Amino acid sequence: MSAWYEKSEVVLSDIHKTLPHLPVNGRRWLATNIWWIVLIAAVFGVIGAIIAILLTIVGGVFVAGAVFLFSAKFGGLALLLAVLVVALTVLNVVIAVLAISPLKAMMRKGWLLLTASLLIGFMVATLSDIIRHDEWAIVKNAVFMVLGIYIMFELREYFTRTDLADLAGVADNSDMPGIDQ
Repeated sequence: MSAWYEKSEVVLSDIHKTLPHLPVNGRRWLATNIWWIVLIAAVFGVIGAIIAILLTIVGGVFVAGAVFLFSAKFGGLALLLAVLVVALTVLNVVIAVLAISPLKAMMRKGWLLLTASLLIGFMVATLSDIIRHDEWAIVKNAVFMVLGIYIMFELREYFTRTDLADLAGVADNSDMPGIDQ
């Protein structure tokens, strides 16, 4: 993993330690069940990505027709930004789908993939809002991004398994923080 990411994670972890925390039972429940929440979100994400692809294709046809009325620069830029948003949306869905199995197994890889998906989702939403010139939605995205990072760091301690050999103890949650013996 890259050095800047590890430094960022340490800094965010130090900040997170100073914040109030969710109840242990709530964190444990969310950590053990987040995989199916991500699965449901991924299903909706696939549907959304298909719709976005179709709208981009249809929009591209209209932009190509409208280029003669306006300017090639504007039409090309709008289409380029739309294609970028769709590509990032598809990437976000793929990463979320890849995170499901490791999340179910309580592996660190799942937490990392879900965190990456959160960051990409923020980029997609912010880029969409920039295209629409919606400044308040950008502020809203920033608030939800901070909330998402906070929740991810609340769950971080539960996702410590790094190897498939560690999966033998998946059914036994006795090694999970916050679970009394």
